[in-house]
Amino acid sequence: MRLRGVTGPSWSPRHPWRSDPHTAAPVFFTSTDPGTTSGTGNSSIQNSDRGPCPMAALPLRTTCSLLRFWWFDPARLSIGARIDVDPGEFARDGLPIYAGRQSVSTARLYFPGLSAHFTGEPDCRRGRLRRLGHRPRKVGNMKAAVWQGGTKFTIDTVPDPVPGPGQVVLKVDTVGVCGTDVHITQGLFPSTPPLILGHEFSGTVVEVGKGVSKARIGQQVVCDITSHCGECDNCREWTISRCQRAQKSSGALANYAVVPAQSAHRLPEGIDLETGALTEPGSCCLSGSMVFPMPKDAVVLVVGGGIMGQFTVAFLKRRGARTVILSEPVASRRELGRQLGADVLHDPKMEDLKKVVDRETGGRGVHLAVEVVGKPELVARCVQLVRPRGNVLMIGVCPKGTTLPSDLYDLHYREVGIRGAFGRGNYFKKTLQLLPELNLKGVITTRYPLERAADAIYDSGQGRGVKLVVKPNA
Repeated sequence: MRLRGVTGPSWSPRHPWRSDPHTAAPVFFTSTDPGTTSGTGNSSIQNSDRGPCPMAALPLRTTCSLLRFWWFDPARLSIGARIDVDPGEFARDGLPIYAGRQSVSTARLYFPGLSAHFTGEPDCRRGRLRRLGHRPRKVGNMKAAVWQGGTKFTIDTVPDPVPGPGQVVLKVDTVGVCGTDVHITQGLFPSTPPLILGHEFSGTVVEVGKGVSKARIGQQVVCDITSHCGECDNCREWTISRCQRAQKSSGALANYAVVPAQSAHRLPEGIDLETGALTEPGSCCLSGSMVFPMPKDAVVLVVGGGIMGQFTVAFLKRRGARTVILSEPVASRRELGRQLGADVLHDPKMEDLKKVVDRETGGRGVHLAVEVVGKPELVARCVQLVRPRGNVLMIGVCPKGTTLPSDLYDLHYREVGIRGAFGRGNYFKKTLQLLPELNLKGVITTRYPLERAADAIYDSGQGRGVKLVVKPNA
């Protein structure tokens, strides 16, 4: 991916923000050429001006959004043409840009947390900068576990992230291994390497960007994945977690991460950083548990006793379910489920689940069955075990392209409802408030250093423990 820059023609002690033509020096990105992405993905960003772009100049914010989409999904920028920005907009909008000897692949890993070593304002004469007087931040090097595809990870030395306007930098404390991370390494969830994974995390604010109060430095926080505007159609009609203008946090399997300040939530009294990192998976379960009404004296079934199953048990019990049945093959997980509110524990290796459901419901079936594993055959089993007009909730993420192996006539005849529940919805803050009320002792079963991030993801995929976490700065 080529990046066009506007820089000074030479370097001098009096004007250190100008660049030497032989050095990949501070640049301001003003165009991209998607057609060259694969061929130059690891080349240095060169200090050059390739001349006028054949396309009309676009507003800076538009191009910034396109670049963010590219960082999340390269296919979104396969438009086959360069995009130019009016350089004068840099001063007005303050776009954070990476500068110095950085590779395109590194920029890809850290966008939208990109920031310049030097900031300046292009004037009307091409190739010249007028310094704004900002003192450059000294950027160090941190370690990051970079996913390279498949199950391969490398521990790389990369530049520290620098906060742009409205952002904060965290020293990462705890990163939870999510089933999505596992699915990515198994090719079951669309994503493109190289990439820093990790979206369930907590840490301490160490730096703030423009517009963020310095009083936030030192705060212990937990982070959701994206910011939200509260104004777009998705925010108003769906959930804020699906905001169309969302700014994504950087991956957290690293010493530091950059996030929108809005996405960094201060931990409540009595919650430590490790427990706080459980907020994101908990919020997905709380959001899901609110999808259907809870009938009086309801009997509910939860299939799967991993971290998502444990939170689902806890929140369904809090909503008033009379009986919660937890089906889980691992004994330690079943006992943890009892700790969080499960009334009936089922071992699928020892007894048919239908017998348990019939015994607890008089043969009628459960009011609600929740699948939290992500296997189509278990979703189909849930359909069979609900009563007429019962509901099935899918919290587990089934692989893309899979289908439901169910008798659709039976589903239609018994008027069974099926609903998906993906992500935290509007419940991240509420979950954080509820954590102190839950007995989460023993939920985190194994801790790994950053160098063993690949092992953590593999072990999670093998169903070992309940919640596995990585400690990047341990």
